[in-house]
Amino acid sequence: PREAHAGSFYVTGSLGATSFVRTIEDGTWIQLGQPHSTTMTSVAWRAGAGYRLSGRWSVQAHYLNMGTSKIDLAYTAPDEFYDPHSHTCLAHCREPHTRFVTIDLLEGVEVSGTHHWQTGLVEPFLRRGWAQMYHRLTVATGDFNMTMHGWVPMTLIGGGVCYGSFCADTTYYHGFGGGTEWSAGLPISKEAVVTLFTVTIPLS
Repeated sequence: PREAHAGSFYVTGSLGATSFVRTIEDGTWIQLGQPHSTTMTSVAWRAGAGYRLSGRWSVQAHYLNMGTSKIDLAYTAPDEFYDPHSHTCLAHCREPHTRFVTIDLLEGVEVSGTHHWQTGLVEPFLRRGWAQMYHRLTVATGDFNMTMHGWVPMTLIGGGVCYGSFCADTTYYHGFGGGTEWSAGLPISKEAVVTLFTVTIPLS
């Protein structure tokens, strides 16, 4: 049964959810010692194509939209009035705070290689690869709006199982660079876990 798949192209469409991990440091977009809320889960989707090299190996390329993460903060300004190390307000703490809303979209392309096993009616698999994600961050306050953006290179590792043309997989994405890196446009998250349900359509 594995050899029957060898040498075939296919396209895929996936829908699921992302669980973001906040990597931005306290004091940038968030003040942990001040009233705040975070939304770190989002709808995700993926589309792409692949080629089955053999019964055990395949390669894929996808566009992936991880969705958005969000921080809603009662902000203490200026920055000198807040200590990110102790997570405490230092001055004018009882004065009205500015509402500070940050939303960050993460999307991009990924390439991966996958190893498959045939076990009865199901086919488990593991995959490893690279993603180049682009984020667009918007900040809105009572006084101004601001947009930042940048590229976040990531490695990915994941696995799942297929039954016929239907698959489910979970993948961990880990971005390079520190949590606060201006060259990447200060994204909220450089780490995420994405779980997707996929339909595969063979082309040959």
